[in-house]
Amino acid sequence: MGAPSEYEDDQSSAVVISGGQQASVQMVLRDQTTPGRSRREICELPGNCTVQDLYTKVATEKGYPPTSFELTASDISVELSEENKDVTLDSLGQNNEKIEVLITRASSHISPAFDHVFTPKVSATTWTPSASTSTWQSSGTNSTSYSSYSSSSANTGFSLGKGQYCGLSNQGATCYMNSLLQSLYMTPEFRMGVYKIPVIDDPDQQKDSICFQLQNLFAQMQLSDKRAVETKDLTKSFGWDSGEAFQQHDVQELCRVLFDELEERMKGSSEETLIKDLFQGYLEGYVRNLPGGAIEFESKKREEFMDVSLAIKQFGNPVPISSVEEGLEAFIKAETLEGDNQYQLDPEPEKGRPEKMMVDAKKGLQITDFPYVLTLQLKRFDFDHATMRRIKIADRVSFPEKLDVEPYLAEVPEFQRRISLGLQSPSMKAVDLEGDEAEAGPRYSLTGGEEADGRGPMHYDLYSVMVHSGSTFGGHYYAYIRSFENGKWYKFNDSSVSEASWSDVEQTFGGTSSSSGIGSYPSTYSYSSSASAYMLLYRRRDPLVNKSTVPDDMVPEGLRNWMQRKEEEEKKQEEEQRQQLNRINLTVYCGRWERAVAIDKAKTLADLIAQVKASFPAELGSLSTEAIRLRKYHTTSDFLQEAIGSEDELGSSLESLNLYSCTLAVETRADVDQPWPVIDSTKAAVKVWLSDDILDPENGASMTFSAPCEVMYVPAEGKLIDLKREVMRVHKVDVANLVVARANKLYSTLEIALLLENTVTKLKATSYGSLDGERFFVAKVPQEEQEDYRLATSFTRTPMSKAIDAVTKMVTVLFNTPGSERPEHSLDVDLSSTLAELKEKISAVIGLGPDEFRVHKLTQGAKTELTKVADSLSTLNLSWGGQCPRLVVDKGEPERQGVHNMTLVLLEDKRTHSTARELFTMAVEEDMLVGDIKKEVAKKLAEHRIASGETEGVPHLRLRETHYGDANEPRKVLVDDLPLAGRAGQMMNVYFKKLNVQVLEGPEPKEKKGEVVVELMRWYPAEWKLGPREELVVGEADTVDQVRAGLAARSGVSEDQLEIGKSSYWTGSARSELEALHWQEIRPRWEPSATGPAIEALDLREGGLYYYKCKEDVVKELSEEEKKEAAQELRDLKRARKSETTSTREKGLSIKKKDKEVVVEDSSGSGGGSRAGPGLKAAAPDQV
Repeated sequence: MGAPSEYEDDQSSAVVISGGQQASVQMVLRDQTTPGRSRREICELPGNCTVQDLYTKVATEKGYPPTSFELTASDISVELSEENKDVTLDSLGQNNEKIEVLITRASSHISPAFDHVFTPKVSATTWTPSASTSTWQSSGTNSTSYSSYSSSSANTGFSLGKGQYCGLSNQGATCYMNSLLQSLYMTPEFRMGVYKIPVIDDPDQQKDSICFQLQNLFAQMQLSDKRAVETKDLTKSFGWDSGEAFQQHDVQELCRVLFDELEERMKGSSEETLIKDLFQGYLEGYVRNLPGGAIEFESKKREEFMDVSLAIKQFGNPVPISSVEEGLEAFIKAETLEGDNQYQLDPEPEKGRPEKMMVDAKKGLQITDFPYVLTLQLKRFDFDHATMRRIKIADRVSFPEKLDVEPYLAEVPEFQRRISLGLQSPSMKAVDLEGDEAEAGPRYSLTGGEEADGRGPMHYDLYSVMVHSGSTFGGHYYAYIRSFENGKWYKFNDSSVSEASWSDVEQTFGGTSSSSGIGSYPSTYSYSSSASAYMLLYRRRDPLVNKSTVPDDMVPEGLRNWMQRKEEEEKKQEEEQRQQLNRINLTVYCGRWERAVAIDKAKTLADLIAQVKASFPAELGSLSTEAIRLRKYHTTSDFLQEAIGSEDELGSSLESLNLYSCTLAVETRADVDQPWPVIDSTKAAVKVWLSDDILDPENGASMTFSAPCEVMYVPAEGKLIDLKREVMRVHKVDVANLVVARANKLYSTLEIALLLENTVTKLKATSYGSLDGERFFVAKVPQEEQEDYRLATSFTRTPMSKAIDAVTKMVTVLFNTPGSERPEHSLDVDLSSTLAELKEKISAVIGLGPDEFRVHKLTQGAKTELTKVADSLSTLNLSWGGQCPRLVVDKGEPERQGVHNMTLVLLEDKRTHSTARELFTMAVEEDMLVGDIKKEVAKKLAEHRIASGETEGVPHLRLRETHYGDANEPRKVLVDDLPLAGRAGQMMNVYFKKLNVQVLEGPEPKEKKGEVVVELMRWYPAEWKLGPREELVVGEADTVDQVRAGLAARSGVSEDQLEIGKSSYWTGSARSELEALHWQEIRPRWEPSATGPAIEALDLREGGLYYYKCKEDVVKELSEEEKKEAAQELRDLKRARKSETTSTREKGLSIKKKDKEVVVEDSSGSGGGSRAGPGLKAAAPDQV
């Protein structure tokens, strides 16, 4: 059984537990027991494990008590309840798909009092490594031992129990790259050659050097103690950004691109022939006469190859190949050209053939030299011309561990020198021939004859099987690789490397997945997820050349030294990370000011209070620590919650007090001998503003609210009478003389509601949520004066309402000095004042003119610039109640109101589709007429050498609104004589800041806002062709009859024969997709009975692409060549759609080009063990 393994990448952690040869089930676990700490983990478990086993494993790994959590599958058909505890996991999975499971708290553990139960033992994002091996008994017949591993990121530097070989972390969708790199690493001759490439071993200079980064990666895989290493440095040298890490490509395509780039970069170095010597073979394409033909002729063309692609289903043959040997035979099988398919000979007058001649011939390929490493690709992806879909062929194709390629070698091979392997003509020798045979050239035989065990230079050993698991719509790559060092097979699955066997490899022959039964696809095609071999690597068996190991001293010395320094840095970072994991990060408020406080969780509560006191010297410097108490603080409601510890717990550690990163507020007392106010946790705490005549009845105070609020405790579901009784108890005021209004703040809107009916009206503003933190105004009004207090409409005229308005219209704002992140200033401002008036006040404080700084509102960490200087502060979402509004002030010219920096994206028509290309950004005033904006755009386009005509001074351009800022989905066409935006404007939301622009052949045909520009293409099914894009402007009052008549007039198709269909893509549909459009759904709307405006009846929209045709046309029967052309067109269009309609654009696989690497020529010839030093001269940098 293989070693336990673990899969992890940047997006998720995973624990993969090998279960011998039995089937396994992948579980995707999402831990939601703690708010704000949701973690995605992948766990691969033996299929014979039960639901009860899953609960046990989660409890063990997480450290949660078994009864404290529940498991729920996201698929409601999957039951993980007590009734199903004995059900096995393999019976729950559907079509080999992952089972997504949520880990939530059990109902008995929802209370915050149980938060400590769900605190991770090390951190919120790692599972703790176990020092010993634990045994978990599954419910199946066998008992299996598992080791517990950490799911920490592979680049943390922790020792994770690395086995004999190191894995590679998956950056997102780089499994295809990982399987190739791991296969190349396990090719000793290639690894040794990479180490010998002379490059400058300075990582700072070599960030873009593929050769150095490949050396670096291989060195880490060979020398590191990590279970897995990162590939980010290598992909950065490819010129890839983070988005490309999430785009999966074909592993064969990557192999070719990588080899091409390595060859280009190694030119001029001692290893410039490495790729060709190892992987390049040679073949000849030939056409020759049939034996006994009247005319003898032969035409040959020699070509190199890096891999051999074996078609599983040969063209015209419904029976797939069953083995690699059969595929090789088919690859070199000659085709007879005869009958209607004869070969044409060109005229050769000197040979007595003055004219062209058609003759019978034989055409084929012959391999003249197999490479040292033979790469075979099994073409499992194909295109089904019947359904016009890409398919995966899952038929069984076997391949041997030992392959004899001599039967597939040309009769007269032409072996090439392979310099880096020390082969002049690899392990072959010429046999002396006599007579006519000698003139034909030498023949070759196996050196020393074929030995009894089958060893010989034309025998190849399989050592890598790259596997694709999944379907045409996506999947996963991994590899089975045989070590030349010990002869054992290993499964390399990204960061997981585990021992395997030949029987595991045999499972990748394919043929185990059945057809999904979709449509009428042949049974040999699989649309379900399946794992099958995709690319094979064989190495020529030659004892004189074969290498089994790569000594550590082959790693360049400079690289080894650099790795040692890097390891020391990682250990330092590990210690810092450990400290970070033990640190509690707090935001502490003292009055209106805040400070960030970080403290070790082993420190005591007294230590924390002392540190907080030191953080607020001006506010707390004169107080003793006994006069300070810390309480949790809810910033939205500006409300103090429970206290942190008690006076008896000042010596307790913060960890024992269950304090985690949160927001706290400082509470103080003037007399340390007096007890702290009691916090009644059984009741709800509300904030109450009392009128001055309640607080100071003796001095005849007026109806004002000048004093700070008081905190009072009422029942959690309290009613109006409860609050009045509490005011009466504290301030001795008759309940009958109290009037109460509730201040309810919803987002930025403040509502004052008069509360009536003492025993009925609830204090809570809503039926849900808590009463804690609700705000109330209470005034004393004699009963005889309460007439206006009985209705909400008359309440606004009362002195109490006016007094509340006077309080709530004032707000305190906090702001910083430009250049400082911390708020240092405060201002009390009237919400009815304007932003311009506020900026004048801020200007007086910071010493900058109002036009020299910008003001932003800070909301949950996000900044929004305030630009509308004439608007009142209340309309800028500043309001009373809750935390003081925080403003961020920075230097710079403020953005003018109504001016927007718009990005212009050019729309262009291609042969089969349309594309969007971002051009430039320009400032646009929202009240400008679109026609005037076009003039400015035309000037900018001219700078980019894009010309446009004009009529009466208006350029032949079209501006279009985008679909929620996605420039690849154009929508509304803007007319010239209306403003861009604003009250009379056309754009719904100018804040997406993107505009599409099109160059037209003439003036914009759309003249009125209500018109619709319909984009059309004529489809000719009988000719299998499309007409050009055309437009039809439909007016608001145009009827269906008018549209039909206009389209018939321009197309020549009679009205009763017209059909119309709409594409799902503005970019267009491929011809092979057009017959599948919903013609039938739209056709009834074309019937003469259809009435009303055509825009509504036909659901016409700008941004759609419509096709029309004659309904009598029958689709043409395509030739094989046309089917191939249609398939290619569909592939190209789908690729274009992905790149043009997704925010993360998918690109074709590419590596940025360079002339060559920075190299150091090693004159000593000692290879990779040496580097530039005394007596060696570095070549001049020649980087592009």
